[in-house]
Amino acid sequence: MITCCFMFSMVTDGQIVTIQFIGRIAEGPHEGEVFDTTDAKIAKEEGVYDERYSYEPISFRVGDGEVLPGIEDAVREMGIQDQQTITLTPDAAFGERRSEKVYEVPKTEFEAEPEPDALVNNELGEIGWITEVEDDTVAVDFNHELAGTTIEVELWVVNTIEPDTT
Repeated sequence: MITCCFMFSMVTDGQIVTIQFIGRIAEGPHEGEVFDTTDAKIAKEEGVYDERYSYEPISFRVGDGEVLPGIEDAVREMGIQDQQTITLTPDAAFGERRSEKVYEVPKTEFEAEPEPDALVNNELGEIGWITEVEDDTVAVDFNHELAGTTIEVELWVVNTIEPDTT
C-alpha cells in the first residue's frame, strides 16, 4: 500500500500570485458582458479584444493593493489551480460613482472641438470622458467607467511564488 499526502497551501500575504480571469458586468442592462480578461480568445469572442493588450496571466504581490480589493481577498482563500467566481459590489471593485468627479470645464480649455464620449486627460494625468457638450461648457467625468457597477470575476490561481526573504 502506498500512502502519500499532498500539501495544499493557501495563498498568503507577501506571495507573488499569478492569476487568469474573466471580468463581467453582474447586473443591469449590460449584465453578462465581458469588460476585461486575460484570455485573447474570450476577448475576441466577446468583442473586447484590443491588439495593444497582452492577453496573459497577471502577477501581483498579495497584500500590496495592486489589484481590486475583492480579488485580493478571494485569492487569499485559494490555492494553486483553484478556480472561483466572485461577485464584487462597487466598494470592493471600482468604487461608487461620485458626482464630485464630474467637472464642468470651459469649452475654451480644449484645443480641438470636444465631442461626447471622447477621452481626455487632466493636468494630473487622470483619464476622463466627455459626457456632454454645451455652448460654453463641457462635462467631463473622471469616475472609473465601471464605478457604481457590481461585477463578477471568474479567476484561476495559476502559480504562487514565496516572497524573497533574503
